[in-house]
Amino acid sequence: MNPGVVAGLSFADRTMRYAEVLHERHGNTLRRLGSCRFDFSVAQSLTRTDSSDYMTLAEAVGEIFAGTGADLLSIALDPRLCYHFSTSIPFDADESTLTRQVLKELALVADDETPLFVSTESLDRRDLPGGDAVSWVQVFALPETTRSRLRGLADVLGVPIAITSSLDAAASFVGYLEEDTLGVRDTSYSLLLGDHTDYAEFAVCSQGRRRVAGLSMAEDPADGVHALWSFVRRLGLSPADLQTVYLYGDNQETAFADIPKHSGATLRRLGPLDVVRLNAGASATDLASYVPCVGAALAQSA
Repeated sequence: MNPGVVAGLSFADRTMRYAEVLHERHGNTLRRLGSCRFDFSVAQSLTRTDSSDYMTLAEAVGEIFAGTGADLLSIALDPRLCYHFSTSIPFDADESTLTRQVLKELALVADDETPLFVSTESLDRRDLPGGDAVSWVQVFALPETTRSRLRGLADVLGVPIAITSSLDAAASFVGYLEEDTLGVRDTSYSLLLGDHTDYAEFAVCSQGRRRVAGLSMAEDPADGVHALWSFVRRLGLSPADLQTVYLYGDNQETAFADIPKHSGATLRRLGPLDVVRLNAGASATDLASYVPCVGAALAQSA
């Protein structure tokens, strides 16, 4: 059964953003939305051994959601706090083959960081020219120490926890947005692009689902744009294959705003009000940076 109320969190540098979404049969209502800024890095408070900053973070979560009716806390993680990638395996591969491949690839990115919490999800089937088929599999992993601290935030509220990447949370957001507009046989592609202050994350989506994701941490915005197009072409796509570019994030002076000029795609800046209603009397301005935390809350209603 779908949870009735979900609290969502996302973190960026020294800022924690939060949302609370009421799921109802006739739609979703945004009951709470805001941010809290700290004098320390939120990411570091979730990873380092010193607990004083973490305790401050946990107290803030308790105060923000005081009196909440949430049944679940859903957290969208900055990609630098987790490992998040896609891999392919033969379509008829068994579970042990998948496990071996995932652990082998994780060893390349996580070094000796153990133990890790790992989850996988089958994304898509792709037929190869020779007649074989592969399954694209999404891998999500994070250190158990980080996961334990995140669970501690849920314990403050006395609710279970769900953890996802910020990009998958945003993809869930787009899934809601496209749910009523795409046909079952629609084969168009969209580009999901999160431009943040010091990194950019992107994914190719089809039929409202994320297919493959990428990450750029280029210092020069032009390098980030180049990395994006390289990512798209590695998937066997061209800029002309993209129908819509969905843009979100806290970087207002984004270098990606001109992407549609090179592809013919429609640019759409995302905001929570695209998919949720506001309570009476509430107001909102530019809320593109809140897409991950609202998407995290939406992801748990499916």
